[in-house]
Amino acid sequence: MSTANTDLAKLAALGYLGFGVPAPYASWGRLLNDGLADLSASWVVTSAFSALVITLLLVTFIGEAIREAFDPKKFTTYK
Repeated sequence: MSTANTDLAKLAALGYLGFGVPAPYASWGRLLNDGLADLSASWVVTSAFSALVITLLLVTFIGEAIREAFDPKKFTTYK
């Protein structure tokens, strides 16, 4: 079973390797690859990497909050 975090990471990895979305569209992997090819603009790599990490953290925290809010075991008591 695949989660949103692994799907985002796979999409970025495929874009970095050149197997992502077609050329006129931007992706995090393509931004990382273009930024690493020309290190004179290091802000491209830094901003793409930061956006990817922040998005993955937000998806994780929101998913954990939703899971905890709707967890049926939290309100179950056994005698």
